[in-house]
Amino acid sequence: FFFSSRRRHTRFKCDWSSDVCSSDLAEGLRALLARLLPLYRRLRADLDAADSRAEAVRADLSTQLDALIYPGFLTATPAEWRRHLPRYLEAAQQRWEKRGQKQHAELSAQVRAAAARLEHWRASVPEGWPWPTSMVEYRWLLEEFRVSLFAQTLGDRKSTRLNSSHT
Repeated sequence: FFFSSRRRHTRFKCDWSSDVCSSDLAEGLRALLARLLPLYRRLRADLDAADSRAEAVRADLSTQLDALIYPGFLTATPAEWRRHLPRYLEAAQQRWEKRGQKQHAELSAQVRAAAARLEHWRASVPEGWPWPTSMVEYRWLLEEFRVSLFAQTLGDRKSTRLNSSHT
């Protein structure tokens, strides 16, 4: 879509259903990308340089990274979660750096179980259909859960207790 200083006459500052956005939104997205790209590149380089001893963690983090940063992610990521993307990448980097610690395997198993619930849920939605609001919420709470397990110092946005009540 096109960024422009023109604004549609709506009740909202930005009308995402149109192809025109305000220049201040464009500047905010540019600033977000400026924060994200170095974090992404660093983590991707670390993962690409990993030896086979770290394959399980590398695979988990690579999958997470691909789900966070992909073509179109800025418009596909809900606005309320978009501003947290740098924190999610920082948490992933911290997880990578702590990969040999004693509790890492147990914590990773908790994340895999929560992610498996999301994948099961996703499979129930036909291809191309929008996800239910609760599924979108769960998807982003999964990122918060990762932060709470592997990078507590970054803080989490919401309570990240993921259980069967979300699915």
